[in-house]
Amino acid sequence: MNKSKKIYDADYYKVQMIIDNPVFKKAINNLINQINKFGLWAPENGFKTYKEYFEWNKKYFDNYAKIENSEEFKNKVLKITKGEKRWGEKEQCQIEDLRDKELPPVYGSVINDLLYQFGISSKDEQHKKFHDFIIEYIFFKKTEFSNPNLQITWKLNHNTRQMELFIQILRCTRKQDLENAWEFIRREQRGLPEFKSKNKEYKNFHRDLEIYSAYKLLRKQPTSKYKRASCAFNKRVDQQIKLKFMDKYGIEKWGTIRSIVKNMENFKKNVGFNEPK
Repeated sequence: MNKSKKIYDADYYKVQMIIDNPVFKKAINNLINQINKFGLWAPENGFKTYKEYFEWNKKYFDNYAKIENSEEFKNKVLKITKGEKRWGEKEQCQIEDLRDKELPPVYGSVINDLLYQFGISSKDEQHKKFHDFIIEYIFFKKTEFSNPNLQITWKLNHNTRQMELFIQILRCTRKQDLENAWEFIRREQRGLPEFKSKNKEYKNFHRDLEIYSAYKLLRKQPTSKYKRASCAFNKRVDQQIKLKFMDKYGIEKWGTIRSIVKNMENFKKNVGFNEPK
């Protein structure tokens, strides 16, 4: 979402004239009615955060895919094409009519078509700014266009398949803009998968790392009859570690040693640490 200041420039008045235009109002009402028909409408007062919006958007298009891939819909397409792999313009028009009738609207495309009617092409440099505003107009109930002085957006990381939160500093951004937006940023931040309200220290980290490192080193040495190649622990190592750290850390049980080793192994995975080979 844009954290913006209102600037009464040409873009501001252009948007105000668009949303006040009867053609725009009718198109948006039709779009909302189409979405409502499938029982997929957003909250009446709009979304509070982009996290809520993205979750709804995912459900929306999951439902779209479910209908499109249903046997019922496929059979209707087959009836039009008569099972042929190729078909003509007439059949294609019938398929498009079927999609308009049977599938939820692809609202991003509807918005693009609507903006095009007002002379704003998807190739225009300003298109994204106007498109984003219409999204916020529909789903966040925003009614006034403003130029962004701070861009806060969610983007999909295609490697991790997780959404990431970005703050873009613009030419006009000031310290006060960040401070004014901080409550909103914190609210969005809670949507991050790794978000934690408190920063908790791993209190015995250095102790556990020392024990873990010593344990792994001993495991590499020639072993007694207790070792099995497939076993993560063995008694000889437990005994040696216990003797080494009993006085230093007051560790008296093998189970404590094994818990420390296992916990540190899991902790390494959680923080993404890989041992060099």
